[in-house]
Formats: sequence, C-alpha cells, structure tokens
Amino acid sequence: MGTVPKLLANREPLPERPPERTDRVFLPSPAGTVRVLLASSVEGDWRSIESLLALAAHGQYRIERAAGYGAAVRAIAEESHDVLVLDDRLDNGTAMSLLREAAETRCAMPVILITGEEQADMEGWAIEAGAIDCLARRDLSPALLDRAIRFALTRRHAADRIRQLAEFDQLTGLANRTSFREMLNRAIAQARRGDRMLALMLVGLDRFTLVNETMGHAAGDTLLRSVTDRLCNCIRAAADRHTDMLARVGNDEFALVLESIESLDEAAAIAERIGGSMAPPFEINGHEIFVT
Repeated sequence: MGTVPKLLANREPLPERPPERTDRVFLPSPAGTVRVLLASSVEGDWRSIESLLALAAHGQYRIERAAGYGAAVRAIAEESHDVLVLDDRLDNGTAMSLLREAAETRCAMPVILITGEEQADMEGWAIEAGAIDCLARRDLSPALLDRAIRFALTRRHAADRIRQLAEFDQLTGLANRTSFREMLNRAIAQARRGDRMLALMLVGLDRFTLVNETMGHAAGDTLLRSVTDRLCNCIRAAADRHTDMLARVGNDEFALVLESIESLDEAAAIAERIGGSMAPPFEINGHEIFVT
C-alpha cells in the first residue's frame, strides 16, 4: 500500500466549478409528518396558511412559525424542518433577502414563496433565486398548498438521489473523484486564508486486481467496503485534531485530506496508523486476504 503525505497549503487550487445548492442531503421527517417552517410576520397571512394546511386532505403538517427575518435565519440553520413556506411580506419585504441567503448557504429544504405580486416575471425570478415553487396568495387553497408541498418534497428527494449518484461512490458511500476535487479546492482555499497546512494522502491497494480475478468481483467489492470501514475508523480516531475528508478516487485508490496539521511528522504518524490498520487479514468468503 503506497501512502504518501503531501503538504498542499502553497499549491495552486484545482479549477473550481460553480457551487451547487444541494451540498446537504435532505432528510425527511419520520412517520409521514411534514415539518413546515412558516416564515411570516403578518398575523393574517400566517393564520390563513395555517388554517389551509389544517384542512389539507393528504398531508399531516407540524407548523413552526418564524415571525421575523432573524428568527427564520436561525430556524433554517437548525436544519430541523422539511419545507420552508415563505411569505413575501416577511418583515416588510425581507423575504427576497431570506430567499437569497437560503440559497447561498445551500439550504437543503425546498422553499415555497407565497406572493401577492402580479408581475409576469415574479415566478421566474423566485425560481431563479432558489424557490422551488411560487404561489399567488389570492389563489391559495388547501388542495393547492398541499399539492405544492408534496410536489416540492418529491422534487427534493429526486434531486438528492441524482446528487448521490453524481457525487458519491455507490459501492462504498464515500465521495467520488469529482466531489473530492471540489472539497480539496475548498480545503486548499481555507488553508491559504488561515495560513495553515493540510496534507493529502493517497492510498492504493496492491494486488487488488488479483483478488478480483481469482475470487470474483463480489469478493473484490466486499474487500473495498471492508477497507473503507478501516479507513473511516482511522479518521474517527484522529477526529479530535483534524477535519478529515475521505474519497474513493479510483478502482482501488482512496484519497484523504487532513486539515490544520502542524507538521509533516504529524501527517506521517497518521499514515503509519492507516498502514497498521491494514495489516490484519480481511475475512472474505471464508478466506483470509492480506493487502499492502
């Protein structure tokens, strides 16, 4: 197994791609209850929306109201809701700013904007700004609001599934080469801003191809998952000192970034720990397999 730590704080970053708003994975609430964050400071508006949801035929909604911009920002940061219903009259017009901030902070929950505006381009602007739907206040009904929320959640689940396929290795659950490249760019930029060092470790498994050829690809897949478990255990053991990122970047290759290291010796010690974790044999289909 080749494990080579490299200090990267002074290297040029890889080309950046535009950030996506789906960095966080949306997690649905249990037992079919939809947790709604209702951001509205006009009592008549929020009571009306609350009443409409109470009459909805399909959904079971638990509503928490954020009565102002600051309260809404704090509630969004908690990541404890499934959908944000945003009244455009929040704090006399701060709803648009909140919509932009939710997008910039990569808010995972879908946002439905309730508006009284009648401009033809309002809906397009809201969607471009990050809302998943835009509903006119005058058209609201229990059926329309219920449908909009269910549609928003379905779209969010689909988007998260696409993201999982695009950015994560389906065998090990680790970040793939593409998303690791983006994480590495961010880590390098943060190291530069904070005048800190970071280390990149590349871990390659020797004779992995032989395992595939002699025992079959299913055995090789089992071995890769077992190697992933040991690498993750090594990371957890060092989590008190480092913010670590692990990815599968090739067929039998893994990459690990350690942030805020103090010296090359510190990185070398972790590399030795990783090497030691691979020393015991792996039990695969009744056979002991040794990797280096």
